[in-house]
Amino acid sequence: MSTKESRARALERIKAAKEGRAVQMELSDSEEDIIEDVSEDEYDRRKKASVLDDFVVDDDGRGYAEDGRDWWEHDDDVGSQTDSDEDAKRSKTDKRKNRKDKKEKKKKDPNQRSINKLFSAMGAKAAKTAAATPAVDTVAVPSDDFLSGLLSDLNEDPLAKKAGRYAHRNKSSGKKTAADIALMGSTSAANELYDKPAQTNEAINLSADHGSDDEEELTSRYQKRMEAIREKRERDASARAKAEVTAPTAVKAEEMLQDFDTDEPGSSSPSLNTVKSEAKAEPVAKAVPAAAKKVPTAVKREIKVRDFDEDPDEEDIELESAAINNDQDWWQIRSETVQKEKLEAQQREKEEEERREKERNIMATNEQGVRKAFVNIATLAPSQSANLPTVTVKAASVQKADASDEEMDTAEPETEEQEEVFRFFYMDIVEEPYKKPGTVFVIGKVWNPSTEEFESACCTVRDIERNLFVLPRDVEVDNKGNATDRQVSFQSVYKEFDSVMERYGVLKWEASMVTRSYAFEYADVPSSAEYLKVKYPMTSQQLPMDLSGRTFARVFGTNTNASELFLLKRKLMGPSWLDVKGFKRSGSQLSWCKWEIEVNGYKSIAKTTDPPPVPVCRLAAISLKTVLSKKTHKHEIVGISVITHKAVNIEGQTENPEADFESFSVIRPLANSPFPFDFESTVKQQQLNITCANNERALLSLFIAKFHKLDPDFIVGHNLFNFDLDILLHRMQDCKVTQWSKMGRMRRTVMPKLSGGNDGGGSYGEKLVIGGRLGVCMWTSARELIKVQTYSLEELASTQLGKERHRLEFDQIPNMYGATTNLVQLMRHCENDAYLIVSLMFKIMSLPLSRQITTLAGNLWARTLSGGRAERSEYLLLHEFHDRKYVLPDKHKSKKWTNKEDENEDDKSKTHPRRKKAQYAGGLVLEPRKGFYDTFILLLDFNSLYPSIIQEYNVCFTTVAKPTTAEEENAIPDVPDSGLEQGVLPYVLATLIERRKQVKNLIKTERNKAKLTQLNIRQLAFKLTANSMYGCLGFSHSRFYAKPLAALVTSKGREILENTVTLARTSLNLDVIYGDTDSIMVNTNKKDLKEVMEIGRKVCKEVNKLYRLLEIDIDGVYKSMLLLKKKKYAALAIHEKDGKFTTVQETKV
Repeated sequence: MSTKESRARALERIKAAKEGRAVQMELSDSEEDIIEDVSEDEYDRRKKASVLDDFVVDDDGRGYAEDGRDWWEHDDDVGSQTDSDEDAKRSKTDKRKNRKDKKEKKKKDPNQRSINKLFSAMGAKAAKTAAATPAVDTVAVPSDDFLSGLLSDLNEDPLAKKAGRYAHRNKSSGKKTAADIALMGSTSAANELYDKPAQTNEAINLSADHGSDDEEELTSRYQKRMEAIREKRERDASARAKAEVTAPTAVKAEEMLQDFDTDEPGSSSPSLNTVKSEAKAEPVAKAVPAAAKKVPTAVKREIKVRDFDEDPDEEDIELESAAINNDQDWWQIRSETVQKEKLEAQQREKEEEERREKERNIMATNEQGVRKAFVNIATLAPSQSANLPTVTVKAASVQKADASDEEMDTAEPETEEQEEVFRFFYMDIVEEPYKKPGTVFVIGKVWNPSTEEFESACCTVRDIERNLFVLPRDVEVDNKGNATDRQVSFQSVYKEFDSVMERYGVLKWEASMVTRSYAFEYADVPSSAEYLKVKYPMTSQQLPMDLSGRTFARVFGTNTNASELFLLKRKLMGPSWLDVKGFKRSGSQLSWCKWEIEVNGYKSIAKTTDPPPVPVCRLAAISLKTVLSKKTHKHEIVGISVITHKAVNIEGQTENPEADFESFSVIRPLANSPFPFDFESTVKQQQLNITCANNERALLSLFIAKFHKLDPDFIVGHNLFNFDLDILLHRMQDCKVTQWSKMGRMRRTVMPKLSGGNDGGGSYGEKLVIGGRLGVCMWTSARELIKVQTYSLEELASTQLGKERHRLEFDQIPNMYGATTNLVQLMRHCENDAYLIVSLMFKIMSLPLSRQITTLAGNLWARTLSGGRAERSEYLLLHEFHDRKYVLPDKHKSKKWTNKEDENEDDKSKTHPRRKKAQYAGGLVLEPRKGFYDTFILLLDFNSLYPSIIQEYNVCFTTVAKPTTAEEENAIPDVPDSGLEQGVLPYVLATLIERRKQVKNLIKTERNKAKLTQLNIRQLAFKLTANSMYGCLGFSHSRFYAKPLAALVTSKGREILENTVTLARTSLNLDVIYGDTDSIMVNTNKKDLKEVMEIGRKVCKEVNKLYRLLEIDIDGVYKSMLLLKKKKYAALAIHEKDGKFTTVQETKV
């Protein structure tokens, strides 16, 4: 078809379009293959040519290029994502400006023609030839000059043309800075090549189909281009690293953050507190890019060792890389089997991922506007309106947790420079060992001067490493475990353990030689020996507890969790103020706390040496009303009442707490029983703080919204874990309430497996959900602190608060929906329960007492509140033995209760756990002389019998010989020699008892009521801690379970009780009618109280002569008693108050 015919056909189409006629599509007669079959060599040649081809015309400088991969090989890499994100972030104003610039450029170009002039020219020329040309469809084409211009473009070199454009841009804009490169965020090969001036100046002439390229020349150019891309990547990575290093870690206060996303829109944005401390400024390590040109074939394992002649403090081990040098000492030799290139590839991948993450952070920051670094903790806040002062302390006052007392006394400040410190009061630690191994979340309170309140804060501590202690053998053993004559050296232990670590996939680990002591369950472990201490990341696989080898016998510390290591290494004894240095703001919010920072490693955290006052805290007491669904047979919540207090004193008694009580309640209608018509108007009229919800899901959503806004530190309930919290979480799960994780302070998307059912009974999963908030179960606290008949809310309210509670069964609740009066009474009953719960908590001082116990034991406050007595004693011993450089015993998994005698019972009985048969004899209980006694009965009791026996006979892991045979295991060990040095256990008990005596002496002279309350709390905490110390010896699931020691203590207790009874009966001619473990009852046959007390003092004097530390004292006097059998009696106890004697009925059943 000629050019004239084509133009005529195009004009005809235009005319038809104007008249509204449809344009018919023409099919070409020529048929061409869509897919072309080529040889493998031809395919490779074309793929290489496509890499060099500038396949996008006028890409506006974006640097698109073909990377040689087929479409099915493309991944969603970061570079392409970054480019698309950058395009999306360009504003509409910039786009309009670009279009305007292009139009102006086109107007200035004389060679470019308007499309309107083209059609006008074609129409005029077609009219002149209309008579001579047949009426056929024509295709519009440009004029000859215009077509020539298009054809000439096909012969131009696209790379040279683009190179000229980029060279002009680079020349006009100047050299890019490292920040510009980082903000571009492009990782494509084309960007890196086009931004390289040397490469853009090369003109590579290619035809449209590359058919004339020589194969060798094409391959050469392909290799040069790939080499240029790699070199460009190296330079860009180096430039970015320099830009990051030179970026300031702190700026002035006026350069505070401009924006900060808060959890609630419109909420005030406080600023965090800062503390300046003088310390030696540490240089910032430069980021070294991994730009290896050779593709690795294996991953190198990194092993670090140090001089084994030293015994460094385990917190300050500075390990140097071992070099491969056969002439050096053995501990500097790397194993020949170490695959060097594996670690290089892994490190390179890690650095590449870090680089990409930094690029994404830069792009996210660029979208919201440049946010500058913070000068102090105050500038971490989203608002810069608050001008917060910083606190300056001396560097010498910042205590190092891993330094000895002598080092602390002689420490001097190394420099006068100041550094920023994040100071907050830690209250709880949350750990997720399976999802985030080696990471702990330290949650507490921080002072916000802008709001003048304490607010929640979370410090994420990453990269906590495992600490293993490998015990070498004396001689090597063969594969069957038989001893050989080959002596074991640390070189052989090191080499074998290196192969073990490689077998378990541990690529990076450090080792050093240390001297440690041991005194626990294994008799074959020496009391003092040299160990190979190994440190490696918790992200690597955990080694088995029973691991052994030819050259080493045992490995300790394989299953120690990160939170335990954090508490021991930082010497944290309960809730306290902490200073964090080297911190940064968390990139992503992992918690619901107002403030969130993160730090690498625990060495940047230390206790505050001059701490401010303990902060006040918030609590929420919860009470539920439930009904049992007839369809699902599950408890469903119909009402919730919450009483809050925003200024709870955790050191002592909170003054007049009722004045600061606030409350809210939420109620919903039943499915078949809606609210009475006047219920809502009555609520408004009586000004009740009750919110009506349409259904259970709405009720739970309203509750969680108010609860999260309050952000309490404590959740209080009567039976919190076994009913209240368990029912709440199950109903949130069934009703699909999405914000259920706000019950705690950690953001979660998957509900943990709740151990209980809808009838209650859960524990572990519920505690995991509320992590970061402390649960206070009054049923558990009351059992430890007070003695009553039962621990129901009615009994506790009556005996402790002097108030009566009417019991309301859940099956009575549906009937109360018939009348407004009854429904209001229901919610008042619910709110009254919450009031009784929180009042009881303040009455028995659960919070200050549990905190004081936690500061003595050094465990987690949440565990103390849950009633773990054995765990408290366990952590107290862990801290003490760790400070004395002992290898600590591993924690074995709990075993299920089993009993061989139950094998023949029915299946139902097998499903229930049974109490184990006693492993050893317990306390002595005498057979009572049953009957009724109407004369005074004297009760004599040994003060802290078992702790006193441990001190009296120096019973300890370090003094009692460990059994070596099964017979010795079941036998009672001998009493330690009196000439031995005092053991660790007696020392700890003696310290607690001595400190309690000091506190009791202060109580006698103290007149201030508030201080008197604090002192009384302290002495009670000392008493409870000392009395529970024996429990960890006899508890089979304890880390410090020692059956021989427990048997020895109880044996001496039985002996002492028998000797006391014999002394009273024979020497003093007294009638002993009953005895139980640590006390005896004496029938005085007297009715004069003075004569009875004189008899008691005489018995105490005679018994106390026999012992050095044991003491017996008068514990009570009964006017009359009915003694039925062991541990069952009823009596009238005599109490003296203000010089007057009264009787109180006392029963034991």
